[in-house]
Amino acid sequence: MPAANTPKCPDYSTRYLVHEKQSECRSVGRTLGNLQVAAEEPRPIQISSRTTGLNTVSTSAVQLHLTFDSATNAPPPQLCKLRSKLEVATYYGTSPWEDYPTTEDMECSNTDREACITTTPLQSLDLTSTQWEKLPTFYSATKDSADSASVSSSGTSSQHSYTVSVTVPVNLPEEQALVPTFHSCLVSRTYAIDLALSYHVPSAICKSTMNLRIPLEVGFCIRKS
Repeated sequence: MPAANTPKCPDYSTRYLVHEKQSECRSVGRTLGNLQVAAEEPRPIQISSRTTGLNTVSTSAVQLHLTFDSATNAPPPQLCKLRSKLEVATYYGTSPWEDYPTTEDMECSNTDREACITTTPLQSLDLTSTQWEKLPTFYSATKDSADSASVSSSGTSSQHSYTVSVTVPVNLPEEQALVPTFHSCLVSRTYAIDLALSYHVPSAICKSTMNLRIPLEVGFCIRKS
């Protein structure tokens, strides 16, 4: 095996949106508005090996940005609970991968490719006290002008917009066995944070749930004590 330099701990100061999902909020057969959730790229989990021989595992967090565009001057939905869990996926096969493997690949009937996927429950956040912030009128007017082609099924455009941000901590259990994220032609290991956001729309009978899957990178580096 060729020699390799010891990897340094990189600086992850830049953030990117890695997931965006939208759901239509309905009640009694009418559209109240659209709920949109965007997630920033979480800071990678770092497994640090010190010269003392002890390994430490860093923490991370997923930053969510929620926006509700009201179609009928309806108030934003009541946020209820946010549940998170860690998904660990090990992909393997007897023939080389032509691309990075995903869970969608496993849905195909490939006898030469398999995946072992496990999940571990993480934090559960109570969001009932979370307060929405009403955006200025000019913001809603700008969105309506830009999205004039996207009109709700009720025939009316957005009247008001609300926003709120939620930080979801990612603290892995101490007993969780981790290896760095890696890809080879036959074996890969990936991680993801699965989020389930439950909310209640005014005048609706049941709660609704929005699910998001956020990729998480696990890296390894050596630090000096």
